[in-house]
Amino acid sequence: MKIVVTGAGGMLGQDVVRVAEDMRHHVIALTRDDLDVTDPARVDRLIIRENPGAVINLSAWTDVDGAEESEKDASLVNAQGAGFVAGAAEKVGAKVRYVSTDYVFDGTNGP
Repeated sequence: MKIVVTGAGGMLGQDVVRVAEDMRHHVIALTRDDLDVTDPARVDRLIIRENPGAVINLSAWTDVDGAEESEKDASLVNAQGAGFVAGAAEKVGAKVRYVSTDYVFDGTNGP
């Protein structure tokens, strides 16, 4: 399967790319320099062009203290950017996976 991985330059991104490639998936690994998820037109163009079967969105503002100081910027990446990626994936029928941490979802609420 062709998989687009956003945030592929981070520690988790590098691990996910390696595992997906080991599983023989065709991986399009995108770092922040490759794709700014806060640019909806660019996100659409890239996802539509690549036409993946799945998108793993690992792009995130991960500096918790910095996010409190720069709430607008953190929200742009973590909320709106995630939405732009999901919207683009929907246009090509790709499944989306979004990874979070216990800072956001601690596992006590939900399925």
